[in-house]
Amino acid sequence: MPPRLLGKLNRPFLSNYILQLVVQSNTLFRTFGIRSSTPTAALERKANTLPLRTGVIAIKRGMTAVYDAETGKRTPCTVLQLDRVEVTSCKTRQKHGYFAVQLGSGWKYPSNIPKSLLGHFSANGVSPKRHVYEFRVKDESGLLPVGQTINADWFREGQYVDARSNSKGKGFAGVMKRHGFGGQDRSHGILKVDQENGIVVVNGSVSGPKGCVVRIQDAIKKPWPETAPKSE
Repeated sequence: MPPRLLGKLNRPFLSNYILQLVVQSNTLFRTFGIRSSTPTAALERKANTLPLRTGVIAIKRGMTAVYDAETGKRTPCTVLQLDRVEVTSCKTRQKHGYFAVQLGSGWKYPSNIPKSLLGHFSANGVSPKRHVYEFRVKDESGLLPVGQTINADWFREGQYVDARSNSKGKGFAGVMKRHGFGGQDRSHGILKVDQENGIVVVNGSVSGPKGCVVRIQDAIKKPWPETAPKSE
């Protein structure tokens, strides 16, 4: 019997006879989904929904459309650009309690950066970054060396990604935000990858204005593409 359930049964209003009868019997008792509430158990449950690889920081450059010459289908898409994305730090479960990769994007004048953050960049041997974000990964295999540059070829054409960004303010909230309504499972698909210019073209629209920061990562609920991308 679970210790927590035994503690619930060991209460003043239960006689010793009933408690001994419950403990000594071989009857199976339902625990009603009692889970451990320790930080370690919480991290293990969180690890089941984390991707194996880190995501990247991208800048939204605008929207365009891709036409299929055979079918004539027009597909709206969003153009995202990776601007000097580097690994600035890594976090481990032994030291910080979880695995994560910290990335920096862009460039910023050192005079406009706080001394504490500037010392963080100098200690890790990377240039000052304008945007810094942290991406959780499942285990130690997802950690990258500090200073490694991530290019657009981090993703492949045909795979699904999850995109997160801050949307524009549109006044009153709708039913999905206000009442918690849920929509269907959706993810953005990679249409094109331009490694030379650091461009990643994703299917559909991404929230936010031009120039906003978009965090893209491998999709959690979508599989990897079965076929390799075609080389032009």
